[in-house]
This record gives sequence, C-alpha cells and structure tokens, in this order.
Amino acid sequence: MFKLKALYLGIGVILLFSLTAASFGAGKYLITSIKQIKPSVVKQIRGKVTAGATGPTGPPGANGANGSGAVGPQGPMGPQGPQGPQGPQGSQGPSGDAHSTIVSNSVTTNPNANTGASVNCPAGTVIKSGGYTISNASYNVYVDGPTSTNGWTVAVANRGTQDTLVVWALCDY
Repeated sequence: MFKLKALYLGIGVILLFSLTAASFGAGKYLITSIKQIKPSVVKQIRGKVTAGATGPTGPPGANGANGSGAVGPQGPMGPQGPQGPQGPQGSQGPSGDAHSTIVSNSVTTNPNANTGASVNCPAGTVIKSGGYTISNASYNVYVDGPTSTNGWTVAVANRGTQDTLVVWALCDY
C-alpha cells in the first residue's frame, strides 16, 4: 500500500512541476514578430482572417500644377491647308478576263446509286474553276474538283429519287 501512495505522490509532483513550468514559459516568451511563427502556421491563420468593411471615400485632391481652374472653351477651327502634290502613277494591273467560256455535261442519277460526270475545257483553254448543280436534297457528294486532263469532275451517291446532275467548268483562253 505504501508503494502505491508513493507512486501517486510522485505522479502528483511531476504534474505540479510540468504545469508550473508551462505557465512560467508562457509568461516568459512573448511573440513580437510574425517571423517567430512557423510559415505553415501563419498561412493557416491568414486563411481564417477576413478583411473588415471598406472605409468611406476620401475627399477629392487639389488640381495639379497643370490645372489650376476650369477647362476653357474650344478654340475656333483653323484655315484649310494647301493641297499636296500629285502622287506618282501606279504600275499597270493584271489584264481582265478577255475570253472565258463555260462548258457543262448533264447525266441522270438513278435512285440509290453512285453517279459521276466530268467535263473538259476546249483545246487552248485552261480550267479556272468548276462545280455542279443537282436538285435532289438526298445525295452525298464524294468527289468535286479539277481533273488531271484540264477539266472538272463530280461524283455523287443518290439516296433519293431520280435526278439530273449537271457538271460545269469555267475555262479561260
């Protein structure tokens, strides 16, 4: 029994000394700068602090050195200046289309079938552009462009009713 009382007394003395030392240390060490606090702790503290309300707007400042009064009225328009000299003549531009011709080819497109058509420019001319017309809305165009033989070609997949495909080419002399 005596050992048990001695054990309790020892624990009590240890607790008394540790509490006294902790309170003495808290009174002795005073934090006077944020540099004394671990950066990660400072970051946590700042994240929880909210800014106060915005203060009232201050009065307007005095005019600077260039403005000591109100702005004056706009002055009158000045006289028109003299005409400048004529500029140099520009270089001649490219010549326009002196001769162009359109050639075309028409083919019938059958329902649910692929159809293609081509047209070639006449000898001595050069393909400039081309295209096609078709009235059926149910078709897919999978070829539309110039050919290697100075012409234009178009191929369609007709998914609707019978129609007419017209392929045309614009040719320059």
